[in-house]
Amino acid sequence: AAERLSAAGDLAESDVISILPWLVTRQAFEIATLLLEALDRRGLASAAGLYQLGLLYQQQNKLLQARAVLLKAAELKPDTVPILVELARVAEAQADYTSALSFLAHARALEPRNAAVHFAFGVACLEMNLLVEAQQSLGRALELEPENPRFNYAMGVAAEARTQHREAVKHFQKYRQLTPDDVRGRLALGVAYFYSHEPEAARRELEACVLQSETSAAAHYFLARLAGQQDRFEEAFQALETTLKLAPNFADAYAELGHLHLKRREYEKAEAALQKALTLEPESYQANLYLTVLYSRTRHPRAAEQARAFDELKKKKSE
Repeated sequence: AAERLSAAGDLAESDVISILPWLVTRQAFEIATLLLEALDRRGLASAAGLYQLGLLYQQQNKLLQARAVLLKAAELKPDTVPILVELARVAEAQADYTSALSFLAHARALEPRNAAVHFAFGVACLEMNLLVEAQQSLGRALELEPENPRFNYAMGVAAEARTQHREAVKHFQKYRQLTPDDVRGRLALGVAYFYSHEPEAARRELEACVLQSETSAAAHYFLARLAGQQDRFEEAFQALETTLKLAPNFADAYAELGHLHLKRREYEKAEAALQKALTLEPESYQANLYLTVLYSRTRHPRAAEQARAFDELKKKKSE
């Protein structure tokens, strides 16, 4: 029926747009796409129709087609914020963050009080490691909508990335107040407390996260680090064992395992764990740091080579 309709000589965009919501709510994306593509081929699609087609392509993960058709929509209506925002989303999904920022900057200029646009710009900046710009844009979003949980969570992430741990705690606390049932927010708050050197507060939040599947591995990992800081080695080893059962490719957990063995002067075990971490993540800062210390302490033949490699990693991290 859709094929017959798309071939009809008197097909108009209003015919398709009128039934589009019904098709989308029933996830009949293929039929909706077929009809909108017919309009596009015949030059009957307006910017609104092309925008809807772009959304459908996104839902089907057809990013190249989505970008192309949204660009056509933007040519017809260059100052339409929803089109620019969707173009930015597609560009982000393609890891083209520079283009995403360009689309969002245009949208932000058109609607400077649109909090969602400031938020999207801030998130794109985070992806590009533009941390100052991310905080500025997310801060503007929060000025406009201070009770928005997503905005508070993202600001917490940005603060953590800049090692502003107490600032991160403030925003994750707000997120927890707004979304008390989201265990991921509780994990984020526990991690922020950990880096803020508030071990009891961190333990309280992290222990509440170990029973939930999506946060258990990370919660056990940070509990292990807390125990290791206080030389409660058996507790730390047990927590790391649980972490690695849940997440066998968790490089940071192997790095912490190596650190614990290093503190106990169990050098062979430390090297094995650290090499495993580096196999999984060659640029792991913690694993490279502990391996440098280990090789220096044991006068390993590769001590100088490892020290040079760690210096290069530090320079890269600083840049």
